Amino acid sequence: MKKVTYYSTNNPGERVNFETALLKGMASDYGLYMVARNEAPVLDSETIKNMRTMSYAEIAFEVLFPYLWFEIPAEQLRLLLNDTYREDKIPTLVQHVIGGPHIMWLTQGPTYSFKDYAARFFGRALNYFLGKTLLLQRAGIPAALWPMPSTVWIALIILYFSQKVP
Repeated sequence: MKKVTYYSTNNPGERVNFETALLKGMASDYGLYMVARNEAPVLDSETIKNMRTMSYAEIAFEVLFPYLWFEIPAEQLRLLLNDTYREDKIPTLVQHVIGGPHIMWLTQGPTYSFKDYAARFFGRALNYFLGKTLLLQRAGIPAALWPMPSTVWIALIILYFSQKVP
């Protein structure tokens, strides 16, 4: 597998790894981090076919591991994803539609939105890379991150303003 890097949409010459993109959130020139189309890992048809019988966490592993193999060991990524997408906490429902199509409902999380799935992974990926105190301001943090019951390595410090912020 080839190592994946992420470039800034404002400066394709600025390349970083996943950890840096995750922790910075935005490139130094305020661009977004992207994977170049010709560098994105491609899943083979057999892997995709096997996804029919996989859990959401197993599918996430098959999709994410080619991007993250050099930063998160396979077993650690499996544990992280199994915790992130626990069926008892964030069920993933698949509904058969007339004919062949199926719909995967990503609306069962804490805020009943697809963003819950990304936010849960985001929190746990931060936990993996930081392993230390994360300073967060309560305003603007998605509800899916509150609380983060299984992120034991992050100490959350919540700041409340006593007066209006200018």
